Amino acid sequence: MRTRTLRLLACVLLMALSYGPGVRLHSQQTSDAQSKPPGLTDVEIQAPFVVSEIKGTIYSAEQKPLQDAAFWIRLGNGIEEGFTTGSDGSFKFVGWRDPLGALLHPHLHHIIRDSAVPPGMYRFKATKDGFHSTVGTVVVSQTAPKESFIEIQLQPGYQEKRATELPQKELNPRDALAGLDANAGNRKLHQFRHSDVDMRVSLVLGTVQTPEFSVTSEWYDIILQVEKPLPFLQMQCMMGVTLSPLDSKDCSSNDPLLQADWTVWDGEHLVDNGSIPDRCACAFEDKHIYKSLGSFAGEAGKKYIVQVRFTKDGTPLNVANPHLIVIQHRNFW
Repeated sequence: MRTRTLRLLACVLLMALSYGPGVRLHSQQTSDAQSKPPGLTDVEIQAPFVVSEIKGTIYSAEQKPLQDAAFWIRLGNGIEEGFTTGSDGSFKFVGWRDPLGALLHPHLHHIIRDSAVPPGMYRFKATKDGFHSTVGTVVVSQTAPKESFIEIQLQPGYQEKRATELPQKELNPRDALAGLDANAGNRKLHQFRHSDVDMRVSLVLGTVQTPEFSVTSEWYDIILQVEKPLPFLQMQCMMGVTLSPLDSKDCSSNDPLLQADWTVWDGEHLVDNGSIPDRCACAFEDKHIYKSLGSFAGEAGKKYIVQVRFTKDGTPLNVANPHLIVIQHRNFW
């Protein structure tokens, strides 16, 4: 059977949607403009990919394989999973298989694996630093040819360089509960799964600090957990957990409200730092939404603290009972 290749060129859509016919991608007016491709955007692919399994290759505009590009997919339970491409630009989605869902202990949950994505329709996003992201829909069907696969071209985009100056430790972090009702309760209302830190926080401007906690040689996630007292679409916009332009079309110009930078400290030594990701980086449950702020590697025998600086007033989200959680990656995802 002749191999069927699903090749949809994001560059064509990008130029058609953003510039119209007859307009060059790069301005020829000034030397500065020549050196700057257009600002980063999400390019929507209208036609869905139809495949028997989620696998494929991500290329540059020059048809060169892109290593370390990310292919993300939103599963039926709302959780996002993703894989990075290898040196040949290829990826293949392999999900966790857990017949009992979250009932299994996390260790057992991750032993039972290597299952394919079940048939269905899924939203995806392909990303790489310095490139326009591509979003769209993939349909997994048992009737699709086994040889079918996904090919995506990412177009280069201009991204302002962030300041390289290392962040400074906040010597006087604010009260984590500042701005909450005086009877809001203590700072540790519940222990989330096997978390190392679980503390209630207010999302007003300023820096909050976790208690000191011991780490091992594991990867850790910094997560904000909220309840869903407001309409779900409104919560998605406020939290910045939309996956595509279709999801975010009704968001206000003030969204997302959740904006934060974070640092991890071993005493006065900066271990790691970062900012909340622009992509969804999220998970959903019946009662909660989880937004990843970032992740870091632990070193056995060390004790860390995490500082989170909320850079935008997120007070309207305080009604959702926000919790700042630090947890080993394998115990959450």
